Amino acid sequence: MEKKKIFVVEDESIVSLEIQSRLKSLGYAISGAAASGDEAIRKVIDLKPDLILMDIRIKGDMDGIETAAEIKKIYDIPIIFLTAYADPVTIQRAKITDPFGYIIKPFEERELHISIEIALYKDHSQKLLREKDKWLSTILRSVGDAVIATDTTGKIKFINNVAERLTGYTKEEATDKELSSVFKIRSEATKEYAKNAVQKVMQTGEVVGLANHSELVSKNGIVYPIADSGSPIKDENGNITGVVVVFQDLSYYKKTEELINIQTTALNSAYSGIVITDFAGEIIYVNDAMYGLTGYTRDELMHKNVSIFKSNLHPDEFFAKMWQTISSGQTWKGEIQNRKKNGDPYYEEMSVTPLKNEHNDIVNFISVKEDISDRKKIEIELRKAKDEAERSDRLKSEFLAQMSHEIRTPISIISNFMQIYEDELREKLSLELKSSISAVKTESLRIISTIDSIVNMAQLKAGTFKLRLQKLNLYEDVLKPTLDQWVLFAKAKKLDLFFSGELENIFIEGDAYSLSQAINHIIDNAIKYTDKGNVQVNCKVETENVIITVSDTGNGITKDYLPYIFDPFTQEHQGYNRKYEGNGLGMALVKQYCILNNASLIIDSEKWVGTTVKVFLPKLKKGTK
Repeated sequence: MEKKKIFVVEDESIVSLEIQSRLKSLGYAISGAAASGDEAIRKVIDLKPDLILMDIRIKGDMDGIETAAEIKKIYDIPIIFLTAYADPVTIQRAKITDPFGYIIKPFEERELHISIEIALYKDHSQKLLREKDKWLSTILRSVGDAVIATDTTGKIKFINNVAERLTGYTKEEATDKELSSVFKIRSEATKEYAKNAVQKVMQTGEVVGLANHSELVSKNGIVYPIADSGSPIKDENGNITGVVVVFQDLSYYKKTEELINIQTTALNSAYSGIVITDFAGEIIYVNDAMYGLTGYTRDELMHKNVSIFKSNLHPDEFFAKMWQTISSGQTWKGEIQNRKKNGDPYYEEMSVTPLKNEHNDIVNFISVKEDISDRKKIEIELRKAKDEAERSDRLKSEFLAQMSHEIRTPISIISNFMQIYEDELREKLSLELKSSISAVKTESLRIISTIDSIVNMAQLKAGTFKLRLQKLNLYEDVLKPTLDQWVLFAKAKKLDLFFSGELENIFIEGDAYSLSQAINHIIDNAIKYTDKGNVQVNCKVETENVIITVSDTGNGITKDYLPYIFDPFTQEHQGYNRKYEGNGLGMALVKQYCILNNASLIIDSEKWVGTTVKVFLPKLKKGTK
């Protein structure tokens, strides 16, 4: 807590220092000191202390009393006189300045402390009272309601701005007039003028409503619908000293009421169910659609808690999250399972929106409800169908994996035995047998490759493909494993195979198997569909990507087929008489492998000219381990 600042006016320096020392020991702060009136006024203007201790007999042309009077003209600061003089003349002069205390020297420290605390408290209280009076006066002048105050005889003594506007009388015109001549009210239905309002309040001594469904007829003949009341003004002894009449123009509310009736009709005509509650969840409005939605009538729902719809099919956490959302001022939207009057559960799509007042406080919630039971039934059936399809996919994947094993094993044995025969009988085999063994080995590899492609595609479709993202050396981990195979394949077709660009020490993040398979399919296709010329593989490093480009001088792809190149089991040339072998899965797998590795690819091709495939691999960022 900040210490109160005390200013000391004392012309004896030793006495001044002693007083300041005592004040410090009592926990006060010294804002300054002065020995004369002129010095005190000058310093007080700058320092603005909380209280002044003023000696009456001080140096200079002004004594302490005159100095206090001058300070009072400038600032409202409490002053305590501290003097050795207590003669009647001095005391009478001091009273004129309205001091907060008068201490006779010599004094006790306890006496000084009590006087200062009482003075500070009295000053604080007086300032609060003055501020309160100022507030009350301002409130009455600026309040939104019209206010007229009279004495006990009914003569007007106060009229605020709103009352002036509504009655048509200015303050000067209304003051000292009879209330009934200015405040002319009548029944809205019968047009009969009301009796003397002051008399009615004086008789009851209580706050009373002056008339029901009243109209105020102004000086200019304008009629205002109003709500009004009269209250007695009482003094501290409970005696009535006057009457205050408060009234309000209801024109806006009348128009609002009409608008509300229109809106209510619109809400009741809405297809969706609408419920409005207070902050505690008590229902204050439901539209007609709620009967068709829940089976409850409006009377059965009014003033009930919204928990009447609760099905107990949701965990507490569900409603806790909903409450957290709407109590923070946000709209909650979602699906909920509620219960009808007959106990049947049903699904709703519901939104709950908080409504705020002018102070930004949430006061109501409006819920809009739509029965989605039929839609949910369809969704459940679709989900079952989806689950069944996924189960079928899993069974298919398991079947393919089993078939892969069953086919791969004997094929591998056949291929291995062919290699043994070839190695053992190399010198004894005729050219025809060598060609046959080579054909068996080639077709064995093709069968295994086909089985791998089918299994991989099935895994990708079923979402069971195992991806292992890691830091990879592009050449060592992706290109090199199948490099010899490409070289032999190209050599067998008498094609030139060129590698260029940046191949060494290029690092990317990806899955080694799927990336290697993607590049393998692309280069394999380039060699397979090129009968003469060359296949080029280029690697280029850019800021964000590593670009692998595979181009060939092969047959190319027609513009009509290019949009379907990534579709599984499709080839440009179909049927048993097609020139090139294949299962139509290669480029479909390439596309899926690129997606898994956050890579992209583009294909540009011209029939009988060649094809170019570019794969964009994200470059490994610096600092990535």
